[in-house]
Amino acid sequence: MHELGPGTQALRCLGDLDLVAAPLCGQAALRATAPRLVLDLRGLAFLDSSGLAVLLTVQRRHPGGRLATCIEPGGPVARVLDLGGVLSLLQVHTSMDEALVALAPVDAVPPPTDLDPPSP
Repeated sequence: MHELGPGTQALRCLGDLDLVAAPLCGQAALRATAPRLVLDLRGLAFLDSSGLAVLLTVQRRHPGGRLATCIEPGGPVARVLDLGGVLSLLQVHTSMDEALVALAPVDAVPPPTDLDPPSP
């Protein structure tokens, strides 16, 4: 677990998130003290139903969009999340930058500059 900024922590999971590793990952994620959490699953090669259960448990502990998940598009984790019907339940991103923007408090995200009126 490491700090990404004020009020945001990240947990990076590597290898397999299976019956053996899922409880450890779940415990680590549930120990997060920051209000916002990013689960970086891009380093996973395998995810089973135990891992899915952990993701859903962590999601329930971080309601209201306070959890973001990073995955490799088209990778094994994305496939399992899609087949398990879980992909639509999670806030999924392909990069940490995307996840951080999505988790940022509304007042911390600068407005889009292309909507600003031209200066005289």
